[in-house]
Amino acid sequence: MYAVVDEFSMQACDLFAKWGRNISVTHRDAGIFTDEPFSSLNVILCRDLHQFPPIPHKASAALYYPCDAVVGNTEDE
Repeated sequence: MYAVVDEFSMQACDLFAKWGRNISVTHRDAGIFTDEPFSSLNVILCRDLHQFPPIPHKASAALYYPCDAVVGNTEDE
């Protein structure tokens, strides 16, 4: 199974953490148990390499910032 995310550079790190957590919970409820990110769902990320990245509201919104999948991010909200 595949999920295609277009314009992933416009998404914040915590959104991917929430997606991964929700997909894992859904698979666990369906009886599929795995420790893999996104519960072994294949995720294809697409973007325009010539597009400027968005201006994040806070430093932890960037995809390259370390993210805690349990809480959503590492910065206090």
